[in-house]
Amino acid sequence: MVFTKQEAAKLLGIATVTLDRLRRRKSISFRKVGARVLFTQADIDQFLEQSLVPSVQEAVQCGNPKD
Repeated sequence: MVFTKQEAAKLLGIATVTLDRLRRRKSISFRKVGARVLFTQADIDQFLEQSLVPSVQEAVQCGNPKD
């Protein structure tokens, strides 16, 4: 499935200007077809996975000390 910038921003719960900022920083993958900017479900899922902040319990299990 492919999402427009407006649809992707709504799915992520952020403003379109924030999504534009993430695109410029190359923090989220996207497709450009002509003037249209499109996002796939995989792009959104990958961004969310990269944005994961592990819980304290997960960090301890991985051997990372608590911040």
